[in-house]
Amino acid sequence: MGKGLEEEPESIASLLGMEASPSSEDSPREGRFSVLRLTGLCLALMVLSLFLEMNGFSLDSITFGSVIAILLAVIAIPLVLLVRFKKTFPGFLTQAFAACFARRAPNLGCANVSQWLGRLSLGIGTTAMVAGIGFMFFFYPDVEKLNSFGLPAFWTALLALILCNLSLFLKDSFSPVEFPSIEEGSGKVSVGLIRRFLGFIKLSLGFILITLIWFYGLGFLGGHVFGSISGSHWISFIHIGSYFAYLWVPSLLLATYQKDFILYVPEAIAAFFSRRKPQLRFVEISRMGGKLAVFGAMLSIPFSPICQLLGLGGDKDWQSNPNGSNIAKVLPKEIWVERKYDPLTDSWKKPQDAEFRQIFEMYESVVSARLRFLADSAIVIVWINDQLVSEALSDGQIIDINVTSFLQKGENLISLNAVAEDRFPWIALKLDWTDNKGNGGALVTDKDWKATTGNEETATTFSFGYLTDYERLIMIAKQACWAIYLSFLLWAVFRYLQYAFSEKN
Repeated sequence: MGKGLEEEPESIASLLGMEASPSSEDSPREGRFSVLRLTGLCLALMVLSLFLEMNGFSLDSITFGSVIAILLAVIAIPLVLLVRFKKTFPGFLTQAFAACFARRAPNLGCANVSQWLGRLSLGIGTTAMVAGIGFMFFFYPDVEKLNSFGLPAFWTALLALILCNLSLFLKDSFSPVEFPSIEEGSGKVSVGLIRRFLGFIKLSLGFILITLIWFYGLGFLGGHVFGSISGSHWISFIHIGSYFAYLWVPSLLLATYQKDFILYVPEAIAAFFSRRKPQLRFVEISRMGGKLAVFGAMLSIPFSPICQLLGLGGDKDWQSNPNGSNIAKVLPKEIWVERKYDPLTDSWKKPQDAEFRQIFEMYESVVSARLRFLADSAIVIVWINDQLVSEALSDGQIIDINVTSFLQKGENLISLNAVAEDRFPWIALKLDWTDNKGNGGALVTDKDWKATTGNEETATTFSFGYLTDYERLIMIAKQACWAIYLSFLLWAVFRYLQYAFSEKN
């Protein structure tokens, strides 16, 4: 499974049939502390945390089964490497930690361990991810089995693929290959200030043009293609979380190549507009970027399952209806008042506390009635016909109450007093009933509810759909497809740059 990770020659110089020059005194292989190296790794960690949070990660997604799977992966991978490399492996651990702060001296043994780490973690991560996808297909709609088997598989895949990505960084740190210093390369041309300025403008406009084509042109085209295949609206394929690789790859490249990568960026942009001089180090950076684009896409695929699988099963709490209503599958919308924008501070104001009201008619006497409601990042108190019914705390748990005695024939009023507890509060409610003629009905929260804020000002009710289990699984699949598509585009760019900086272009 992992044979494709590093089958290329140890030296890019040998790949191109050239002799590598000895390292200079200013070479980054001196073992000195590197701020850029540490900055790149910190940025990579921040990007990983940010995109997990954007996908809705919470500590609740770490179930007991997930903890066991993580522990097994943490134990199994080092154990295999220890058996394979024996005394070399403990030394590798200390050298790998030190490599996070400074580039280490060439060490063929540590480079070999890094290569094995990459192959092993790639095999485990890919197997676990395939298993997790299989569990989603075979166990749906059994939510308990999905959480028992699917979540641990995706957590294992996430951990293993993080190690796979970092193994590329470590292998380059210990690799005995050295390239000519970029600063000392031949063919440097001195240009005047005006030509430099014009060149900067050209590169800037070119970067803007590439960005527009990449994110809007190809993204729009890809969304339409996937949308036409699946029968969905094209915008449903645009997932911000799928752009993970576009921040992950530059962060690791900065950590791996430091100043060389900073010099590489403007040259890479210029390579789309003019022929560039051969640069061995730039070829290597492009090769590494292509690999990270592929493995970064694989790393981002478990994000959505890890964050979304625990949310499965919630729609059954709304759909079940022991009262015999014939519209049991009606789902509520999640609602709150629209947030206001403050032009003076150029920011969105904090969510306002609000009261939501709805009037509805009962044409016959009610035989049974059931109320279900919840609040997330908010506290809500429910009143029916000016009678206090119950209160929901901001933990997202559904409150289920029999409210037959609160309803009356004729006009009824239901009120929700909601207090925001966090930045993104929302509430949802469903009331269903059966009358004395056996007819059923339901009332759910949506954008038509009347809302007022604390100072009795009328506010606009904002609503968004409550996702069913099927919709959550479709969203997971769409995000995975989009991540693969975008990473393929990024891989194509690095593949082009690899040839643009080689002598054989």
